[in-house]
Amino acid sequence: MRKPYRFYSLSRPKLRQSWNKFNLYNLYRNVGREPQIRGTPTFFQQKWAAKAKTRAYHGEHIPEKKWVRLFSRRLLSAVDLPPQYLAAHDGSEQAGGRGSGLTTSKVTAESYSKVPKLSGQEKLRRRPAPFGDVNKMLSDQFTKMTPYMQMTFAPLERRLDTAVFRALFASSVRQARQFVIHGAVKVNGKKMVHPSYQLNPGDMFQVDIEKVMYGTGQQKVTQKDKRLGENLESRKKKSDAFYQTAINKAAANASTDATSAGTAGEGDKPEAETASAEETSEEQQSEGAEASGPGLESLTPEETWKLNNRALKFLLKDVKKILKNSTKDLSAKEKKQLRLFRADAKRFLSHPEDSALDIQELIEELQLQMKSHELMRESFEKLTIAPVPTDAAAETAPAAEAEGQKSAHNRQRQIDKGLDGLTEEQKEKAVRIMGESQLTREEMNKLARLLRYDEENPVDDTKPYATPWQPRPFMSAFAFIPRYLEVNPNICAAVYLRHPVARKGMAEVPTPFSYLTSQLTHNWYLERG
Repeated sequence: MRKPYRFYSLSRPKLRQSWNKFNLYNLYRNVGREPQIRGTPTFFQQKWAAKAKTRAYHGEHIPEKKWVRLFSRRLLSAVDLPPQYLAAHDGSEQAGGRGSGLTTSKVTAESYSKVPKLSGQEKLRRRPAPFGDVNKMLSDQFTKMTPYMQMTFAPLERRLDTAVFRALFASSVRQARQFVIHGAVKVNGKKMVHPSYQLNPGDMFQVDIEKVMYGTGQQKVTQKDKRLGENLESRKKKSDAFYQTAINKAAANASTDATSAGTAGEGDKPEAETASAEETSEEQQSEGAEASGPGLESLTPEETWKLNNRALKFLLKDVKKILKNSTKDLSAKEKKQLRLFRADAKRFLSHPEDSALDIQELIEELQLQMKSHELMRESFEKLTIAPVPTDAAAETAPAAEAEGQKSAHNRQRQIDKGLDGLTEEQKEKAVRIMGESQLTREEMNKLARLLRYDEENPVDDTKPYATPWQPRPFMSAFAFIPRYLEVNPNICAAVYLRHPVARKGMAEVPTPFSYLTSQLTHNWYLERG
């Protein structure tokens, strides 16, 4: 039974027009290496093996009969005639002394050539060639000749799907073919759905930008993103439920304290004072009911985030007081736990979006660790989101409010100056990231650059590729553009300038195979043509 077909096989490698990592490994192992001659293969067997190797790379998705009709014996080339030579000489000096063994001039076109020559170090082999190396006698000559045989598959470079792949608009020639069939490619402004369309010099083709970003960008891991979204949603629901419970408890405690205070003073006060105390307690109860009622359900995410931060700052303040004033009442383990909580809370308040924790996890962790301690139990019982100000606080409220407004105004000026050029949405995001921390001018500029990059390349779950967009892995090894294409990556368009040609020491058809392999392939199709 025949073995199952593998497109990227490592045991029997075939080179492909693809950015796949296994294909890159096969290219690394086989490019530029000629197989050693083992046994006595006939000339027919050598041509067959070379044809099989090259056809696996050049147009493997094209039927053999169609390729044979495209094959041409005429191999295009360009003679190296520098303009300086043509301007200085008319060619008659080349005929002087011919036939008699005399040479009147040593001027040749090659002396004006701009083609870089190989240095002596590049000609040296790094290691001695093994026995049977077929390049041993011919490798030195290839650098001084025009590699016509490398132009065997030049007709395939005119195909629209191959040109889309060469212009770096797709990660493989099969994907480029799919883009063309799906109507994502235009030629000279008109949609072209035939991958075999033969481009002419001057034709411009353009690919849909979303298709190019999908083909050349990193792929999205669907299941991982889905689980992450579900976890974030569940955390948000738990956080909302926790803080609603905390606010209800705080409002109930405030109303209970007010009622008990009014009851205790009834015996010593006149009836008018008792009635006013009852009215005050009723007002506090109604305020507490309003605070814990349906008004909380209508909070916006911004208001919920502010309430969460206030609750965390309240606990952090109590933790600092306990560590400062009640160190003798705490064990070493409890001190360590409180310091860890303080560090996590500060980290969360300074960079809430970068933190892997949320407020609920921090408070629950502290509550589990310190629930047996009397001081922390009192702190959790006193947890109020909007505490009622006392008389002393009411007296100092105007001064504190004025100072707070001044600091807020200065902070807003600093933010506006440091984040100049960003949208209002990005500025609000910057404020959430900074929290209460004060950033230097350099840090503010760095934050502005990051937010500007995030605005230009945002996270979008609706896209079929991973966002923010990043190039596909191993793309850099394949990032080259042939000379016969002029590519504009900003609009995903390219112009087919001319047909590829062979020059001295270089052929413009990209191929991973050596000259001898291409020569055997050309001989095969010459005989079969």
